[in-house]
Amino acid sequence: MRLAILGSTGSIGRQALAVISEFARVNPDYRDQVEVVGLAALRQAKLLAEQVETFHPRICVLVDANAEGRELLAAACTASSSSSRTRLLLGAEALIELVTRDDVDMVLVAVVGSAGLKPTLAALRAGKRVALANKETLVVGGELVRRMLGRRALAGDRLRPIDSEHSAIWQCLGTGTTEGGPDRQSPSCLRRLILTASGGPLRNLPLDRFPEVTAAQVLAHPTWRMGPRITVDSATLMNKGFEVIEACYLFGVPDDKVEVVVHPQSVVHSLVEFVDRSVLAQLGWPDMRLPIQYALFYPHRYPSDLRPLDLTAAGRLEFYPVEADRYPCLGLARMAGRLGSTYPAVLNAADEEAVAAFLAGEIRFTDIPGLVERVLARHQPVHPDELSEETILAADSWSRRTVRSMIRDLARKG
Repeated sequence: MRLAILGSTGSIGRQALAVISEFARVNPDYRDQVEVVGLAALRQAKLLAEQVETFHPRICVLVDANAEGRELLAAACTASSSSSRTRLLLGAEALIELVTRDDVDMVLVAVVGSAGLKPTLAALRAGKRVALANKETLVVGGELVRRMLGRRALAGDRLRPIDSEHSAIWQCLGTGTTEGGPDRQSPSCLRRLILTASGGPLRNLPLDRFPEVTAAQVLAHPTWRMGPRITVDSATLMNKGFEVIEACYLFGVPDDKVEVVVHPQSVVHSLVEFVDRSVLAQLGWPDMRLPIQYALFYPHRYPSDLRPLDLTAAGRLEFYPVEADRYPCLGLARMAGRLGSTYPAVLNAADEEAVAAFLAGEIRFTDIPGLVERVLARHQPVHPDELSEETILAADSWSRRTVRSMIRDLARKG
């Protein structure tokens, strides 16, 4: 497998490289099964340079480079291998060149935000397999991906989900067929998909204290270590709303077949109930390396050195219904997903800008859902026939401008 990783310096990208390194150690007979052909990062030039020196890719991309970053990477690329130099490319368009190269078989998309849409579509258009860790690609462009792959349920060999919840469902569904019966991945076999949510760091905080919540409190996630935006989205449950939209595309089911329950221990990663009322679940300690490894090597399973699950150590596993007044963003995401068109793009962009403003101390935590709701209410969607990369990006841009204007209004009002 010849692999390109977009977002190699982020949390998922770093863990993917760790999986590849550990895979070679634990499975010495298969150590040459993965070649890291390309690495790409937004602006962390120093870490990208270190990765180049370790993995000797044929190409590396820095999207947002200053003079110091270019110089640092140029030196690393020159010294990356005794046999050949790593080629350095700069700018967002270089991502498209990377993912469409003839010597790339699979692209792991781990960039943050709607920036993942274009390279994902380009990779799929070029016939590559995509391991997808970018929520926004299916949230804002799921219909475009579905048109490209030409099937109702998208999860499979060409598109491999990395989110722990979607990976869990994918693993529960499997790929086999029962004798004389339909593929159990068929939506006709599914009664419901159940996504689990940790509930975030504010799950037990009284609602009347939400207006005074600080960024530090929100970023202190009890079970997962993630980037700042997704950690805030975990506290609002916007991330789970995104995952509901993704699940509809990945598994070809309507919104009303996807449920969310709060599971603080994060041991049960999601469940599938079939029409005969049988329920399958995928369990494991919270560790993104497992879904990453499964996506990279699907349909094969290889040994790993991950911590084995001990149910007696896990102890009590709890499940609770979602409190709508505690997590209004989940309802907003469901609404945007049902409305379709450019609403999900507006939802994602408004949330990203609102979260950034909260982390910068410009707004309160409780302002996030209100801003998103107001932007959605103002939006004029395009006709479904007009949905394209261009109209999605235009809606994204409009949403960002609108929510920034609202944030400035809040600041003026004090």
